[in-house]
Amino acid sequence: MADEIELKLDLTREAIDALGAADFWPGEPTVAEQQSIYFDTPDQELFAAGLSLRIRRSGRKRVQTIKAEGTVRPTWQRRGSSDTTPV
Repeated sequence: MADEIELKLDLTREAIDALGAADFWPGEPTVAEQQSIYFDTPDQELFAAGLSLRIRRSGRKRVQTIKAEGTVRPTWQRRGSSDTTPV
């Protein structure tokens, strides 16, 4: 299995346009819109335990993900059917 590298950027609309117009990307750029919803208890018990739980929606596809902190960050994923109900 190949390693996955995820780059997260928080950009203004102008920065997104400038990045998309840069000529160092191979081929034509595409845009994928995603929405991520994170869950925790009112007392943030998951965060305190080094865990994160989210549902990410991309188009009609939803994936539930749990991640654990550590030098190697284990990740578990499962397809979901709702933005509000982790299973």
